[in-house]
This record gives sequence, structure tokens and C-alpha cells, in this order.
Amino acid sequence: MDEGLFFESATQLAARMRQREVSPVEFTQALIERIGASQLNAYCTVCADEAISAAKNAEVLLRSGEFDVHAQPLLGVPVSIKDNIETAGVRTTYGSKVFANNIPQADAVCVRRLKAAGAIIVGKTTLPEFATKGVVDSPLLGITRNPWDLARVVGGSSGGAAAAVAAGLGPIAIGNDQAGSVRIPAALCGVAGIKPTNGRIPFAPNDSPWELLFQVGVISRFVEDLELGLRVLEGQHSDDPMSYPAFDRPFTPVRAGARPRIAWSSRIGFARIDSEVLGIVEASLAAFNAVGDVEGIEVNLSPAPLAYSILVPFKRAIEVGHRLEAWAEQMDPEVLAYIRLGQSMGVNEVRAALSARTAVYFEVERVFRDHDFLVTPTVSVAAFEIGLTSPAEIDGVKTTSFRDWLPYTYPFNLSGHPAVTIPAGFTGGGLPVGIQIVGPRFSDRAVLALARAVETERPWTAKYPPFR
Repeated sequence: MDEGLFFESATQLAARMRQREVSPVEFTQALIERIGASQLNAYCTVCADEAISAAKNAEVLLRSGEFDVHAQPLLGVPVSIKDNIETAGVRTTYGSKVFANNIPQADAVCVRRLKAAGAIIVGKTTLPEFATKGVVDSPLLGITRNPWDLARVVGGSSGGAAAAVAAGLGPIAIGNDQAGSVRIPAALCGVAGIKPTNGRIPFAPNDSPWELLFQVGVISRFVEDLELGLRVLEGQHSDDPMSYPAFDRPFTPVRAGARPRIAWSSRIGFARIDSEVLGIVEASLAAFNAVGDVEGIEVNLSPAPLAYSILVPFKRAIEVGHRLEAWAEQMDPEVLAYIRLGQSMGVNEVRAALSARTAVYFEVERVFRDHDFLVTPTVSVAAFEIGLTSPAEIDGVKTTSFRDWLPYTYPFNLSGHPAVTIPAGFTGGGLPVGIQIVGPRFSDRAVLALARAVETERPWTAKYPPFR
């Protein structure tokens, strides 16, 4: 099979299948073989028999013409699922030895919606234990490698998902994002990813359904696939009390009749960034200036580190802290320490964190009084060496926390605003760099429209890594 087919968009692949130019069975079989030959360790489970069976069913429907293209826009297209999203009858491990033999009885809401849309679930992708780290080095699932350089990290926690898409091991991947877990690996692997407005895509089952940090997201090479994934997955579901009906905020430029006004911030009040990465991101702003008016502004999201450093370990402690005595010996020591940190949090610390989160929200809202979009780097560095959980330093300053290299993503989990990462370019060493677009709440499609305009102005989809 022509290798270029593995790098085609899910949207175009679905269209070619409807036109009988591509066989779902042949494509799925070839994809399974390609996954098996890869060195990346992007997949922890491949659903070969189930996927081939689903592909045969899709082929029958496509031949008969007895399908609804609007209801089944992904008919015959393979999709991967991050291994902390439940799949009926298919092992779901959360990256932990504790759940090594866990077989859910029911699909997560997003998986049900994908199947209803005709997608073929080809397998589960890797993640760190309980999605708690920015690199994939699970005690159960092992290390996932960057397709651009096997000695480099893939990012996390949806690292297997991003590596799979970047390497042509599936055109579209479903992950989730609590602090950048879709956007970070997408940026480090040179693909696109969306964390939608909090609550737009139901996240169920979920042990903490009342909080709005963790969101289901989509990774692909093409912005049109992010749009397609959003359409398939969005909308209220009773299993997620914080989900809401599909809704788009009408896009009206803050200056009537004018081009979009795009705010740019390289530091957001507290971030450090590698000088080469910053230069690449700044160079890519020319494409934004071609479709809107970019203006550098002061943005102060400096309360975000306090909010994140307390709320996320506290949330983890609520979810699994009561089980640590039974699980501790099987767990990643770093993850265990992180959860125990959460157990030590007191009411005063949590109160301060909630106040800081509120401050972040209102600062982002302030930006959107005078601007239509906010653009930032996605990650402070390019992919660093496997064996580290953080780079040793950023632009000559030693790192003290993994938060130091992902300051641009988690503020928007805290604030709830939609955020998309797209490729900005490559370092001199050939490693991808991403740029992030943030919009007002419920403006997901406007953010994607800007991303697509930039994709047209400065295409990135023709470049992909050698097969590894």
C-alpha cells in the first residue's frame, strides 16, 4: 500500500472509502501490520480481530450504499483510543500494573459515539501511569518514543496517541487533556490537537465528574479532522453532569467588520522558553498576520502554577489516595509521590488554589474583551532525551518542576477556554515545535477556523517522519 495513504486525513480517507477508491478491510489490515512493525511502542493493545470484523461490516455498508453519511462520517476509518478511556471487552489499563487485567464491560461515551459514526477502533494507545506525567514511561506499558528521533520523549500524557498519528499509525486519535495532555505530545510530535471548551465533549465514566480539568480531545495531522472529531464527540450526555448541548458562540470580530484581532504573548507572565523554540514560534506568526492582525500584549497568568500545583495532586489523591496502601508496591514511584503530595494538602492550600484559578479565568477573559484570539507557544522546549521527566534547563536556567516546561497549556484547563496546537516549524535538529491558539469559551470552531487558515497559509501536513 502507498505509504502516503497512511498520512491522509481521516476526512479524505472516509470520502475515498465512500467512493470505493480505498477498501476499509485492506487499509485496516495494512495499518495493523504497520503498527506491528513500528518501534515506537505507541499502541499497548491492537484490536486486530475486532477491527477487521468492523472493517468488513463497514465495507458491506459502503458497497450497499445503505448508510447515512451525516450520521456515519467516519465509516470505515480506523481510530485509536488512549488507554485510560474505557472500551468494552478490550483491556483498559490506565498505564498501571494495578489495572493490567482490567476489561471494562461498557464503552466510554466518546467511544460509543465514534462507533455510531462508523469508526473502527483499531487499538489503545500508551500513556504514563494514571496520566500523571508529561512523558510516557509506564511501569506496565514501557517507554514510547518520538517518531522524529527515537532517543527523544513523545510528551504526555496522550503520548502514544500523538506518536501514532505522527508516524502514520492511524489518521485520528482520541486522548484527554488535564494540563496539556493532548497539546503537549501533539506539539512535540509535529501534529495538531484540540482541548475543547471544558464540558463540550462528555467525559464518562469519570470518578470525578463534577470537576472540569480533564477533557476528552482529538489529535490528527489535519485541522479538518479536529473539526470532524469535535462534531462526532460533542454534545450533552446524562453520564457527564458537566457536559452541555452542542453550542457555538457566534464569531463576531471585536472590531466590527475588521480582520480577527490576535493577541500574542510569549511569556504569559511567568513562562520560560528555549530561545530556539521561541524564534521558531515567532517566525510562524507571519502566517497569522496574513489572516489577521497580530498584536503583542502583556498577559499575566502567573497565578496558574499555584492553582495547578495544588488542585491536580489534590484531585489525584481524592481519586486513588484511599487505595495507595494496596497499590503502592506496583506503582511508579514518581506517581506515588505525586498522589501523596495531594494527600498532604489542607483546606487553606485548596482555598488559595481555587482563588488562583479564578484569577486565571478572569485574566483570560480580560484578553478577549479587546481580542478575538490569544496565541502562545505550546511547549517551552522541543522533545528532550528519554530517561528524563523534564529537561535539565530551559534557556540556561535549571528546571525545578515538570511544570517549568509546560507553562502554556495548563492555564487553559484551569480557565476552561478552548485551545488548539498546530505545528510551527522544526528545530535545527529536526524536532517539531508547536504554537497554541486559544479562544473565548464556546468558540471552538472559530479557533479551528483560524488554525485551518494558518494551515492553508503555511502548510505542514506534507512533512512526516521516516517509518520507525
